[in-house]
Formats: sequence, structure tokens, C-alpha cells
Amino acid sequence: TRTFPLRVIAHIIGLPIEDYEQFQSWALAIISMGSDPAGAVAAAQTLVEYLRPIVALRRNEPRDDLMSKLVHAEVDGHQLTDEEVYSFLRLLVPAGAETSYRLIGSTLLALLANPEQLDEVRTDRSQLEWAIEESLRWEAPVCFAARETTAPTAIAGVEIPERAAVMVAISSANRDETKYPEPERYDLHRRADDHVAFGGGKHFCVGSNLARLEARIALEAVLDRLRNVRLDGSESLGVYGLAFRSPRTVAVVFDE
Repeated sequence: TRTFPLRVIAHIIGLPIEDYEQFQSWALAIISMGSDPAGAVAAAQTLVEYLRPIVALRRNEPRDDLMSKLVHAEVDGHQLTDEEVYSFLRLLVPAGAETSYRLIGSTLLALLANPEQLDEVRTDRSQLEWAIEESLRWEAPVCFAARETTAPTAIAGVEIPERAAVMVAISSANRDETKYPEPERYDLHRRADDHVAFGGGKHFCVGSNLARLEARIALEAVLDRLRNVRLDGSESLGVYGLAFRSPRTVAVVFDE
């Protein structure tokens, strides 16, 4: 699942699809800012140097891609500067590389580990929508979000002052036992479309619809192409990670 979303975002932006492995290397370095700041900055700078000639080309020869739209977009007579375009792309490339493949992997694991629910999805593909939503609640790909309070507030009796740094635990919220009965249990019939895996309000994920579409297409492809796909039982199952979560591998067998 790891390369599929990156190929998609590269195509949408207008980057050479054959370079997707390099994008992935840069993307993973950029999102590792917390553990390796120097490496993240170096990767971001290298990505900009890679983008520079492509952005210049799109200014002169626009194509039907997102990069061309960014460099030629105009609002009230103002256009984005090159640095603003680079900043946007520095966000989009890692966003396309790191999260959607985790959603696909966790949903595959959840369905394969629950054969009755997998059979329901095989029989009625419209159930995939709810399988994906339950996966987002059950194991959100992104576990935390950093925020700053804009006014004094209180949460569960704890006073938080204005302009305080807050680390919001998305995964914990999605497993709040006061909100969801048996929150650790995966259940596509839960119909939990009120999860916060994509954030909320002004901070709602701009790529949420693309992530859902990618997940659905990928899962459809697996079910269509791998007849009677099932767990092979040779590996222990699990979802891993702190800031980002997904299975490392999901070993399967299928009929020819």
C-alpha cells in the first residue's frame, strides 16, 4: 500500500511519476522534524531545489496539473510567489506519502481479522465506505495534532491558559469510552462518522476526500484481484507507531 498514494499525489501535482521513490525518501525525512531536525531541513531544501526548474517550466508552459494551477492562480490581482508555491508543495508531498497508505493497511488488517465483516464487504461493496470510516476511528493514521489555545479554557476540570501549547490526542478521542461502546473493537456497523481522524473546523484535513477515495480504490482492487484473500497466520498481527500508526506488514494468502 505504501507506494500507491504517493504515485497519486505525484500525478495530481504534476511531478515525474518515475521519481516517486525519491519523493518518499524526502517526505519521510521532512515529517521526522521532531527526531532529526537537521535531516528534515536538508530534505526540504533538496525538495525545493528539485521543484525549482519544474515550477519555472510550469510558469512558461502550464499543464493540466495542480502545480500549474498554483503558479497561475490569481486572487484580487495577486499571485503566489515561488516560495509560497514551494511551501504548499512541501506540505502536499509528505501529506500524500505518509498517511493514506496507513489507512489502507489498517483497513485491510481490520477486515481480514474480522472475516464476517469482510464477507459483508465482499457481498455489498457499499459497506467499504463504513469500513473505512470505522478504520479511521479505530486506528487513526495520525495520532496527535499540536495546537495553541486562543482563550482560557477548561477540559475535564483542568484549567488551560490562553496561548498554551496543547498536544491533542486524536487516537484517544476516537476511542473515548464515553462516546463509543467497546471502542477497541472494530465494527463497520458502528457508523461512526463523527470521529476526529481528519481534525475539525478550520483545521479539517484538506485531503480527506482524496484519502477516502484512494482507500476505496485500493481496497476494491485487492478484493477484485486477490480471490479469497485471507490472513495466512504466519505473522503476529498488530498496528504500531506513536505519532503515525499502521501495520508494518499484513501477510496473506489467496487463491489463484
